[in-house]
Amino acid sequence: MQNQVSGFTGTQGASLYLVGTLVGSTFLPAENYLTCTPPTEEDGLTYMLLGIMTSAYAMNLFPEHPLYRFVNGAFQPLSQVAYETYTEVGEVRTEMRTAIEQTNAAIALKADQTTVTALSSRVDSAEQQITFFRPCGKTQVDTGSDYFQGAAIRTVCF
Repeated sequence: MQNQVSGFTGTQGASLYLVGTLVGSTFLPAENYLTCTPPTEEDGLTYMLLGIMTSAYAMNLFPEHPLYRFVNGAFQPLSQVAYETYTEVGEVRTEMRTAIEQTNAAIALKADQTTVTALSSRVDSAEQQITFFRPCGKTQVDTGSDYFQGAAIRTVCF
């Protein structure tokens, strides 16, 4: 490693990380791009695991290079962060879907209530327009009514 990066000294047995930022699918190395020390707080950087230090100046390269970040109080693989985020988004989606369904049901109920209120107002108005006749004892038979096609009985009050 000393031949590649002058002045770099690693820690035997420690993981070696390439440090940088992840922009879309592109990894851009930071100015001090090698470290054996994972972060202890959020620093906005992404760490690519390269391998393990076999001495202060040599390393064994791993066949795969997972990415890590310090997120939610821990230094963890981005795959774990992505999985947890996906799960949280799914939970939020379910909660939002439920809230929307409840809102739609409330709107439908309000629309039904509005219809009932409007019909009630119309019935009240119609009831107020009905004229009630005073009952009386005189009855008159109308035999010339075409409407009833026969005799009609009318009660007439004087």
